[in-house]
Order: sequence, then C-alpha cells, then structure tokens
Amino acid sequence: MTTPTKRWLALATACFALTLLGWAVSSAEWSAHNAPIPRLKVDDDESGDSVSLPTGMSQSPGGDRVWLPKMPTWLVDVLVAVMYLLIAAVVLAVVVHFVRRFLTTRPSGWDRVEDRAASQPDAGELRDALRAGLSDIDAGGDPRKAVIACWLRLERAAADVGVARLESETPSDLVGRVLSASRVDDGALSALVAAYHRARYAPHDVDAREREAAREALSRVDAQLAAATVAESA
Repeated sequence: MTTPTKRWLALATACFALTLLGWAVSSAEWSAHNAPIPRLKVDDDESGDSVSLPTGMSQSPGGDRVWLPKMPTWLVDVLVAVMYLLIAAVVLAVVVHFVRRFLTTRPSGWDRVEDRAASQPDAGELRDALRAGLSDIDAGGDPRKAVIACWLRLERAAADVGVARLESETPSDLVGRVLSASRVDDGALSALVAAYHRARYAPHDVDAREREAAREALSRVDAQLAAATVAESA
C-alpha cells in the first residue's frame, strides 16, 4: 500500500472514530454518572457516630445504590462542539485533497477549446493536401493511392501544428476532428471518410465509379474549406 493511500486511510479512520465519539457524547450525555457502584454499608461505628459518604455522593432512598455526580451540561456541550469541529476539519481536508488531485491530474484527452483552436491547422494547409490528391487522380494515377496519400497529408498537416490524437481516437477520427473544426459539414466529411476506407481496406480494384466518388469527396471538402476561408476573412 502506497504512502498517500495509508495517509488517507488513517484520516478516514480518524474521521470515523471522531464521528462515533461525537455521537456517543451527544446521545449518551455521559450516562456513566448513573452507573451503580457496590453498595456501601452504612453502620454506626464503635463510637456511635454515623459513617458519612464522600462529598458529592448520595445514597438512594432504598439504600441499594450510590450515585456519582453528573457532568455539567455546559461541559458536555463544549465537548460535542469540539468533536464536530474536528470531524468537519477532517472532511474538509479530504474534499480539498481530492478536488486538487482531480484538477491537477485530468486525463490528457481533456483538451480545452481554446487550446484546440490554437493548434488547428490553417485551412490553406488542408486545401494543399486535398488539391494534391485531386491532381493525382486527374493525372490518371491510382485513385486508391491518391486518396490514401491525401489522407496521410492531412494527418501530417495536423501533426505539424501540434494536434495530438486523443486516447480514444483513431487516425481517421483525428482527421475528422480537424476538418470538422474547419467548418466542413458532416455530409462532406462522411463522404471523404468513406472514400478513404474504400481505398484503404477494399480488396478489389478501384473502378471508374469509385474513382469519381473519391474525386467528388475531395472536391467537396476542398470547396467547403475555401468557403470557410472566405467567411473568416470577410
């Protein structure tokens, strides 16, 4: 067991003990003052004088028990207040510790919005990657290789400005997040992702229809990035 764990286990134990003690003091009110003690036989001594009980003790009318003096009420109230203050202090210390620990050890995937905006690739860099893919397709190159190369360029564009993948993200998710932050709508983004998946994982050769679908996906995203750039500069 680590040292911090032992420390907080000790604090929790102390808090529980203080709670029990506070409850005992407040509910029982030191009922031990009523505990019977062995009967004292009170007889006249040889001189004929009666034996007196110690100061503060009294004998019950039946002569069976002797009662101890009660603790003052104000003292009981002070003890109860001290117990509750100690319990509150321990609970507050535990809460502060865990809040501070939570704030200083957040998961790395909890990026702030302003941090993401600061590390967002420029739309021109993203468009360069898309236009390079379009040029490869138009030049008669293999559309499968063109789409994959385009996707890798998009990943590099994100990496060059420090956009890191979150713990649960795949490379596809990363590119999707970058393009979505650049005002590419879900429809265009889905078409580009589908073209990439077909190029990457389809077992068959790419035919003319799929070539045109890949070109259309790249062109659609490029057009939306161009529109976003114009809107930002206006």
